[in-house]
Amino acid sequence: MEADVGGDFLDAFALPQGLVALTVADASGKGLNAAVRTLQVKNVLRAFAREYPFCPNQVISRLNDYVCDTLTYDGSKDDYYFGGFVCMALAIFDPTTGEGSVVSAGCEPATVLASDGAITSFHSHGLPLGIQRATRYQIAPLHLKRGDTLLLSTDGITEARARPGGDFLGYSGMLALAQRYRHAACVRQMAAGILDGAREFGGGVLRDDACLLIARKEP
Repeated sequence: MEADVGGDFLDAFALPQGLVALTVADASGKGLNAAVRTLQVKNVLRAFAREYPFCPNQVISRLNDYVCDTLTYDGSKDDYYFGGFVCMALAIFDPTTGEGSVVSAGCEPATVLASDGAITSFHSHGLPLGIQRATRYQIAPLHLKRGDTLLLSTDGITEARARPGGDFLGYSGMLALAQRYRHAACVRQMAAGILDGAREFGGGVLRDDACLLIARKEP
């Protein structure tokens, strides 16, 4: 059914000079409008990232203008709650050195979980894509050491809820799950542990789309 089609997506792709890009995003709403918006954004993101591989904030800024213009020209500027605005986190880095940067457009904070359990969160207050044209976005430097793990997620995990009116799992709850499974043999097992923990907190289900992307620098 159209109502079951979500707007979350993740992507990982190569960039010039050995860089890689990791991203998660959440388009508002559900149904075909959200699905079409995610496809458009995903494809245009790749084009802009390969044009500006060393400037992720410029990538996000240009992508934001694209989404704003699309809404305007499509005559749907007032309908962004039904598949217009997009929350996104983007990390671009060199997998060999671990050096790079992170930028966020209204998404959950990107997180680095060090091999010793220390946590670094990249909080950003940039507007979601599609809200206001010519928005400027700030980047945060990324330093991945051997054994460090980078986590990008949408709010389907943090908004897991035990019962109607109950507490949300929250960002701190997701980090606690990440800590619990940081010694997993591979990132796939770590991701499964976090998602299963969020479902358990939510009474066995996640009531919203959930997207989790994890990358670990080889120890």
